[in-house]
Amino acid sequence: MDPEQLVRTVFDRVHASDPSVRDLYATDAVRIDQHGTRYEGRAAIGDFYESIFPTPTPHPELEHLLVSPPMVAAILRLPGRNGPGSRYLDLFEVEGDQILSVRVMFPKSEDA
Repeated sequence: MDPEQLVRTVFDRVHASDPSVRDLYATDAVRIDQHGTRYEGRAAIGDFYESIFPTPTPHPELEHLLVSPPMVAAILRLPGRNGPGSRYLDLFEVEGDQILSVRVMFPKSEDA
């Protein structure tokens, strides 16, 4: 699977609340969320995803993928309940047909 399809598959599986999303990650992969929380290893990443299943709607919308292997940047829009929502970035590092890492990045809020 090419890097673009690999990342698209992550979002497809998350939106479907499919626990096999864990299989897309290397055994020693790392996920770092917007708060700096680290999930180390395929099992921990899989446990994270399962903790958010079923995923609430509306789902984040994939707006753009910027692919420059080994990096894939996914620009997403998180719809707001009463407004336009916000954009954020998931930065994936891929090797072959597995994800080595993903870092979730939200813009700093003005009141932070």
